[in-house]
Amino acid sequence: IGFSILVSAFQAYSKEADPHPMRDFVSLDDLELIATENAIAMSTFQMMMPGFFFSGNLTMLVMAGVWPWIFNNFLAKVIYVWRALPWPLLKVVRVILPWAPDELDLYPIWRAERALEPMEIQIGDYANLIVIPSVCMVTLFTVSPFTSQMFYCMLVWSIFYYFFLRYLHLRFCKRCYYTTNNVDNFVNILMGIPLSLVAAAWCQWGLRARILFPDLDYGVKFGMIWLVFALSFALWVAAYFHGVKPFKDDLGYEEEEKLTFREVKENLFYSWFNCNPVFVLKCAFLWQDEKGNMEEAWKKNPHPIASGEDPTKVRWFQVGKEYLFLKAERQHLAFPVYWGGGWPGDILEFETYLEMALNSLTAACSKLRCARRDAKADQEGESELTTQLLDTGADNARGVAAA
Repeated sequence: IGFSILVSAFQAYSKEADPHPMRDFVSLDDLELIATENAIAMSTFQMMMPGFFFSGNLTMLVMAGVWPWIFNNFLAKVIYVWRALPWPLLKVVRVILPWAPDELDLYPIWRAERALEPMEIQIGDYANLIVIPSVCMVTLFTVSPFTSQMFYCMLVWSIFYYFFLRYLHLRFCKRCYYTTNNVDNFVNILMGIPLSLVAAAWCQWGLRARILFPDLDYGVKFGMIWLVFALSFALWVAAYFHGVKPFKDDLGYEEEEKLTFREVKENLFYSWFNCNPVFVLKCAFLWQDEKGNMEEAWKKNPHPIASGEDPTKVRWFQVGKEYLFLKAERQHLAFPVYWGGGWPGDILEFETYLEMALNSLTAACSKLRCARRDAKADQEGESELTTQLLDTGADNARGVAAA
């Protein structure tokens, strides 16, 4: 965005008869400068609206969510359900499908789930919260009607982005863990950039209006604007560090009540046992047989294992797989059903509707295949019956001739 703004400014200033960017930035002595700044503001506004304000976010939902889900699901059905291509071509297409095994006979459930998993919650959302307000603040340095329009659009964008992030984080993305708050702290520090741009714009317009230091040289005035920006940013950082104390190690809370392992497990899905991958492997391969039943050695001397509600089923805690920690007869509670047709999912998640569409497509293809098979069987039956009738007629003709 910054490079685009610089290119627009260079193109606008190159049309002036006597371009002097430093002088024009701190003074307002001719009308040609107003035309130049209006051109810069108009170019910036056209770049932001609707592009950076709305189009990128909406496109991301399609390219990072809807399209990968449709494409990977379609590939999985082409290769492992429909087998719609010759065997050599299926091996080539298999390479494109994420988490596909080496063989073409079976696509394990856990691999299919991995291929269809959404992306994790992104910390890249922070960038928009800093960059977009900063670009809008840049237009405060220009004389243009597009400045007010830019801030109207930013107001609409802020409302849109609030609901967009709620949908993105709560319905679209997969949960994930970040062990520290360092990124959040640095983003809060960088929030001083758009705030400092407001302070610098205040200084610039004070100099242009000849309220502040009217007799100083243009270079000194230009340096004063940068000095105000730096002082404002430093003030913000000092206030943030003094008031919030962002890097203070206060995330380790003291234990307020002493609970046993079983008491904690009653309220939480996860525990030390099912979050420890080494211990989970030990439970799965040391105390379980090939059919998933507990060994006799464990039954004689039971030890807490990595499990959910059922203490005899080994489970490893993963984000998004919490329903596996419920007993089998209760797992359906994690999947709401709508429309009375047995469709699992959520009405606010696009996968529900795509799964319905693909399931209908699969059912239609299955019916078509069955119809073709029945038609072929009927045709073969009719051919066989015709052959039998002809043979019978030929035998009767021979008998009559012999008589």
